Amino acid sequence: MITGRDELKIKNVAQKCRQISEEKVLEVRADLLKDNEVKSLVEKTIEEFGKIDILVNNAGISSIN
Repeated sequence: MITGRDELKIKNVAQKCRQISEEKVLEVRADLLKDNEVKSLVEKTIEEFGKIDILVNNAGISSIN
């Protein structure tokens, strides 16, 4: 499962995953600040894979001074 707010970036990362692995890759655009999109993301993941084994949350905000 690859998710983010930018569909082009999601597709690029998914394509790279497919180049190095034969495992299924699911792409879903979602904004993690929106509860309904997070709920939908979890539902789609479980629908496709049956469960969530590992969750890596690499979302964050940075300010450059």
